[in-house]
Amino acid sequence: MGEYFEQSWEKLVSAFENFNAYNALEIVLLAFVVYGLLVFLKNTSSLRLLKFLGIFIIAGILLNATIFRNNFIILPQLLNNYLLYIFVAILLLFPNELRRGLWRLSSPKAVSSIFNATKGANEQDLRKVVAEVVRSLQNMAKKNIGALLVVVPDNTLGSHIIDSGTMLDAKLTGALIESIFITKGPLHDGAVIVKGDRVIAAGCFLPLSQNQNISKLLGTRHRAAIGVTENSNAVTIICSEETGVISVAKDGILKSYYDGIMLQDVLEQVLGLKVNKATKINNTMSNI
Repeated sequence: MGEYFEQSWEKLVSAFENFNAYNALEIVLLAFVVYGLLVFLKNTSSLRLLKFLGIFIIAGILLNATIFRNNFIILPQLLNNYLLYIFVAILLLFPNELRRGLWRLSSPKAVSSIFNATKGANEQDLRKVVAEVVRSLQNMAKKNIGALLVVVPDNTLGSHIIDSGTMLDAKLTGALIESIFITKGPLHDGAVIVKGDRVIAAGCFLPLSQNQNISKLLGTRHRAAIGVTENSNAVTIICSEETGVISVAKDGILKSYYDGIMLQDVLEQVLGLKVNKATKINNTMSNI
């Protein structure tokens, strides 16, 4: 093992002594690959698997050492393609995360505009939207009234979802939202689609999440809220009919027990009224 590290150190020293433009290009390309992996893993359930992938990679490097390659027969042959195995595993296990990650990498401008859904509305109108949504959700939470709002910051939401409901294209007010969900009308079971300061549609059907790691205690409304965020940049707000708990789903991750301040913060971000740290970093990267 000592011989292996000694040889590696000599190769590293030699590489620095013969550093050229091709080596610089290689470093830049590697940096882009690492950045792409971080974008892919960020805010997804696959982030927790990063440490396991790291362990496998380190194990692969160590087992490729001369002392093992000269004495083992099967493992070295398998480890020759271990990176390919990891890539195939990612394709099979995380298709939704990969699709969303590729969309972000291929659309740097879209990354910087994720929290920008003004759509013609001015700041005053959008702040009124935030206040109306927060007030209506809190009112429904007190009465244990189930509700599902999908706030769309861009055009990644499929048109088939909007077409599955009833088109409204109405000015958003708290009274409108409450009237949709409080009454036992035909629209209260579906989702309300919100874009900017408009209620685009109501009674929409959302795709259920197929994530097997989701708690079995979650009902259809919560699974639908998670499902629509797995393939789009939509943010969903859910009010539980059983408990009155307000939850928010984003990027396939559900977080519960939101109060008025937390809900206001989320809405300000998705409507472009507040830029969070992640957005600042993405803006900086896109300007380099």
